[in-house]
Amino acid sequence: MPVKIIVVTLAFLVLFASLLGLFYPQIERFVSKRTYRRKVYKVLHYYAEEKDQLLLNNAMIIFPGEKAPVIFDHILLADKYVYVIKDIYYEGGIYGNLNDPSLFHEDLRKQVEKIPNPVFVNAERIRKLEKMVNVEPDAKLFVNVVCYNKSLIVQNGMKTKEQGLFFLPVNELEKTIEAAEQDNVQAISHEKSERLINLFKERSERIKSELQAKAK
Repeated sequence: MPVKIIVVTLAFLVLFASLLGLFYPQIERFVSKRTYRRKVYKVLHYYAEEKDQLLLNNAMIIFPGEKAPVIFDHILLADKYVYVIKDIYYEGGIYGNLNDPSLFHEDLRKQVEKIPNPVFVNAERIRKLEKMVNVEPDAKLFVNVVCYNKSLIVQNGMKTKEQGLFFLPVNELEKTIEAAEQDNVQAISHEKSERLINLFKERSERIKSELQAKAK
């Protein structure tokens, strides 16, 4: 009897291992997609904690003259810059021109679709933020940051790390911010950082409360 149990158990384990191996890519992609945004948050949260910076996640702001709220994934107020960070996750690859309103996404089945250019979208939002807080674009206070999952295939030349614009995989996010903070520019005063974060936070919390009240 024990021998039969052992044989059945081994057979079950072999079958389970085979199925796991067969579906492992799908399982890995499912887990990666589910945990990606949390991974971005952890990178930024760790950086903010270590450097004593201010971080706001899922900030919701309605700009003057508009009705629909805009959701900012992350806003990091560091010593030198304010990083407006949008995180994206795609399977397969993307290609196109970062200056255009749209890019192209090719999924794992080789199906191609046109998608909004997250760099372009984030730039439009930053212009509205600058106007809202009365900051001139020439001040170069805000940095447009779009980070994507490490597994995403990106067309050669698209990855960018220049002043005012980062388009990069999440595993390079922290070191790139650290490098940017070494720029020889005037630091943001503590009072200004506090004023900006309180403004963003107050507006975001008010909008979220209003939406929750309407949903009841």
